[in-house]
Amino acid sequence: MDAPVDVKLIKRLAAEGNVDALHELALMNYTGEEIPENKGRAADLFEEASQQGHAPSECLLGTMYAQGDGIPEDLAKSVKLYQRSAARGHDEAIFNLAVMYFNGFAVNEDKAKAAQLFDRIAKQDHMESVHYLAWMLFRGDGIPEDKGRAAELFEEAAAEGNEAARFQLGKMYFQGDGVPTNPGRGLELMEKANANGHEVPDGEGVDFDERREAYEMSAAIRKRHLQIADLKRTSDHARHMVQSHAQMEERGRALKDVSRRRLSWSLHRSRRSSCVAVPVRRALSSRRVACRAARASSWPTLA
Repeated sequence: MDAPVDVKLIKRLAAEGNVDALHELALMNYTGEEIPENKGRAADLFEEASQQGHAPSECLLGTMYAQGDGIPEDLAKSVKLYQRSAARGHDEAIFNLAVMYFNGFAVNEDKAKAAQLFDRIAKQDHMESVHYLAWMLFRGDGIPEDKGRAAELFEEAAAEGNEAARFQLGKMYFQGDGVPTNPGRGLELMEKANANGHEVPDGEGVDFDERREAYEMSAAIRKRHLQIADLKRTSDHARHMVQSHAQMEERGRALKDVSRRRLSWSLHRSRRSSCVAVPVRRALSSRRVACRAARASSWPTLA
């Protein structure tokens, strides 16, 4: 249980110029807690604390000037106060200034500068800046598109309960947009964001039952296509084997025909050589007989 606020002590310390007391008393006047609401008085106290370099007071006074909340609107003063507070490292002032540059509100639009400011405090786990920067990276809005980095930032914001970031991350997974396609996880993230109260923007209505049926049907179709592809590969392999076997048999028959023709030709040549050789041998034999007879007749006869 919070300790009771000692309003008298805070007022006394504020009157003495204590900057923390000035800021606390300004908040009490602004919210109407413990004392009656008085936003004009709150602005005066924030101003007094700002003059002492109190960054949170500068930021809140800048917001009051930007919105004309309890005091006349003055955008120029608002920007100066945000810049002073941001220079002291105040996260909310940096964020508000980044939004101004992003929208061109009270300053010239400069999305590259806005991205630098968002990135500066996103690294310090300022979740609104994480979400803004994720969208800028996803869309390539004023900075180079980087959907992979955007997905990381959406996931970081979703882990901290940002349901808009969770829903967008789910869409990315469902569609395979910048991340590996994973319809199951995409549906799970979108359904969780929806269950946690995320309001789907106009034109992005989602029938989760219909999407799940479509996902399951597409998964079954993909499985069937894979089975058909496997069957086709098996069939093609078998057809190739049959064709290869037929080609080998054809080559075997061709070799047999060539061998048979060669053998036939060799036999033919052998027979022809035999037919020629017999008459020649006979002629030579007859010639030798005739020669011997002639020589014999020429020999002298013995008386």
